[in-house]
Amino acid sequence: MNCLLSPLGAMLRWKLSLFNIPSRSVASVRPLSSLDEKRGTPSSAWPAMIQWVANCWRHRPDWVPWGTLMANCLGVVIAALAEAMDTKYLSRNDGMMGYAWWSTFVPALKQGFAGSLTTVSTLVKELFAMQQQETRPGHAYLYCIGSLVISMFLGLAIYSPIVRS
Repeated sequence: MNCLLSPLGAMLRWKLSLFNIPSRSVASVRPLSSLDEKRGTPSSAWPAMIQWVANCWRHRPDWVPWGTLMANCLGVVIAALAEAMDTKYLSRNDGMMGYAWWSTFVPALKQGFAGSLTTVSTLVKELFAMQQQETRPGHAYLYCIGSLVISMFLGLAIYSPIVRS
């Protein structure tokens, strides 16, 4: 089962690597002129939030490989969910004995899909390239520490509530 899910994770990582292109090449987002801010209805808040996210994305730092960061964070989320489900439901023998596909799919999702999505070799390659190319080698250290902190936070924020409930 791992062999079936690993290529999917690798292909998703490749597609997310397209976000590593600097933000100058991202097409500008048109302003939302249809926003009716005077009425103040709850539905009018969504377009404003979408516009804010689009503006943040357009003005993101160019030195961060966003595609790799997104792939690592998505892989951590999937692995944390799979591990939490494995710990909560599959580790005890009551209730899940009839679901052999579940006890096969969840570890394969964690090891195959999420494992190929979060490869350490890509992170190390990009850190080395950032340190060699950048005029500020501190960006590589900042990206490394930020990536680790974000991943640990996401993993704990997803794993703990499921297992402790």
